[in-house]
Amino acid sequence: MKTINHSQIEDTFRNLLSKTGKKTFSANDALDIFEEFFFTFDIKNFPKDTDNDMALYQCGVYDWGDGEKFEVDFTRQLSFEEDSEYEGMKQLHFTIYYDKKLASKDDAYNIWFDSNKGKKEWLNSIKASTGFKKVKDIKTNIFEIKYEDV
Repeated sequence: MKTINHSQIEDTFRNLLSKTGKKTFSANDALDIFEEFFFTFDIKNFPKDTDNDMALYQCGVYDWGDGEKFEVDFTRQLSFEEDSEYEGMKQLHFTIYYDKKLASKDDAYNIWFDSNKGKKEWLNSIKASTGFKKVKDIKTNIFEIKYEDV
């Protein structure tokens, strides 16, 4: 396990992505990269067995103003506290985009990582989801990495 500061989260993820040498990603590729990122890198002062460091998988057909697309999104969410009081939240998103024709709105799905259930169950739930199965091997060069306050 490697420990990084929260300020290094985006650079660490981008470095992992760069090390793959890939310019296109399938949903399987994205899952592999995010799995390594979440389960190899601890964030200092953000334990994974609390709600302070969480992982989310979500997919669905969305239109954010530039037409509908099928999105596969992996999110790492950090909740900031000071003296046990909520201070804010940041999320790193790795989102890959597909033609909306590859899935339907009925394929929308999301699941948070639950440390009580474990890594294997979370990954298996993602792989078993209908939307993921539809694009698991389809490569796309349309993706986004975003680290933002929420």
